[in-house]
Amino acid sequence: MKLLKRSFAVVALCVMACMQPNKGRVNEAVISKLDFGRLNKNAPPETEQYGQLVGEWECLVTSYRNDTIFAQSVANWIFTYALNGYAIQDYWRNPTKLDSTNQRQILGTNIRIYNPQLRLWQCAWMANKPNSISGIWLSEVNDVGEILLYDESKTWQIKFYNITDRAFDWKWDVEQPDGAMGTSVTIEAKKVSVATQ
Repeated sequence: MKLLKRSFAVVALCVMACMQPNKGRVNEAVISKLDFGRLNKNAPPETEQYGQLVGEWECLVTSYRNDTIFAQSVANWIFTYALNGYAIQDYWRNPTKLDSTNQRQILGTNIRIYNPQLRLWQCAWMANKPNSISGIWLSEVNDVGEILLYDESKTWQIKFYNITDRAFDWKWDVEQPDGAMGTSVTIEAKKVSVATQ
């Protein structure tokens, strides 16, 4: 019964978001009431590696070109438990205020699930630009607690680091023409709301 009520609430939130009168804008009240879900007691313990990020985050996004800052923006990033607590799903929107006339806004979501047989996370990213699904990417946690994300090409790497209860840093390094890795984007994330147990 509890699961049925939760499912109904999620469907109701989605319907409310779709029926909002301000076309092109996300209803902030709906987002702020998002249920972050719960870890399933039968899920692999590694699920908490990304589970530690569950909650809502305000982000400062910095883009670099030739080691020089060329753009900054703000974003909203929400992490939830998904698939009955066996996976982590996140929702990305940049800029935080959506505007149907802004052709540069990015909306996306990741599904991240730990594969015990591979002893790795498998992740898939989908976004409105370029209207596709990327992946499947691999992810793992290193010896110092940083979360690394990459694909088989090893030409790029994403890192979540300096992770605390209230903040984390993120960076995307990409292989340069000379073969060295260079930082393309960084994110400074500050938590604005947390999961209630």
